Amino acid sequence: MITRTSERGRSESELRSAVTTGVVGRGRGFRLSNLLVRRWSECHLGRLFARLRTDVTLGAMKRAAIFFLLGASAFAEMTWEEKEIKVEALPTQAAAEVKFSFRNSGSHLLKITSVKTSCGCTTAALEKSSYAPGESGTILVTFDFGNRRGPQEKTIVVQTDDRTAAETTLLLTVNIPTVLEITPNFLSWRLGEESTPKTSIVKINPASGIRSLAVESSDEAVSATVEPVKPGLEYILRVTPANTKVRNTVTLTLRATASDTAKPRVFFAWVGIR
Repeated sequence: MITRTSERGRSESELRSAVTTGVVGRGRGFRLSNLLVRRWSECHLGRLFARLRTDVTLGAMKRAAIFFLLGASAFAEMTWEEKEIKVEALPTQAAAEVKFSFRNSGSHLLKITSVKTSCGCTTAALEKSSYAPGESGTILVTFDFGNRRGPQEKTIVVQTDDRTAAETTLLLTVNIPTVLEITPNFLSWRLGEESTPKTSIVKINPASGIRSLAVESSDEAVSATVEPVKPGLEYILRVTPANTKVRNTVTLTLRATASDTAKPRVFFAWVGIR
C-alpha cells in the first residue's frame, strides 16, 4: 500500500522518477499532476538559467576588467616634478628664469598642444612638442620684471593629449625687491597752468649695482632730464611741458644701467596735462 503524499512533500528524486515513469503510485488511482511536472520543470530550468546568467555575467566582468586594464595603460601621462616654483629675486636681477620639469610616464607618445602665459612679460619655451614614453622634458619660463616690485604671480597653462589631465596650470611666484623708486611717479599740470618745471625724486637700491640713469620722453612737447644728487643712489627728475594748452598724457622711460655693457633696466613715470 502506498501512502498518499502531498505535492510539497515529494523529494526532487521522487519527482524526477515520476516524470521519467509518468506515475508515482497506484492506490486510489493517484497519478502525478500536471502542476507537479510544471513546478519541477520550472525549478530545473530556473537553476539552469541562473547558472547560465552567472557564467555570462562573470565572463562579461572578466572581459570588462581586461579591457579596463589594457585601456588604462594605453595612453600618455604627464608627470610633473613640481607645479609651483617660488623665487626670491636679488636687486641685481632684471628677470627670473626657471624650468618646470616633466616626464611622460604613460605608454603612448605625449603631445603638448599649447603653452600659454598669463601676460606678455612672461614667456614659455619648449624644447619640442612630442615626448616618447619614459622621456623627460622641460618648459623654460622667463619673467621680465620691468617696473614691477613686490610679490608677483605668473601662471602658465599647458595643454596636452594626456587623458588623465589634459590641462595643467603651473605657477611662478617671484618676490621682487625695490630697485628704483620714483616719488611721485606722476606729475600733472592743469589746462592753461604756467609751464613751470616740476620734479620727482629718484632713489636707487645700493645693492642693485646701478651706476647711471637716463630718461626719455614719449612726446617732444614735454622735456625731461635727470640730475644726480648722489650718483648711483639718488637723482632729481625734472620735467617741463612746452605748453599746457592741450590735454596730453606722456610716458617717461627711465633706463638704469650697472655698466656700459649691461642690459638697461627700464622704469616708468607719467606726465599729465588735464
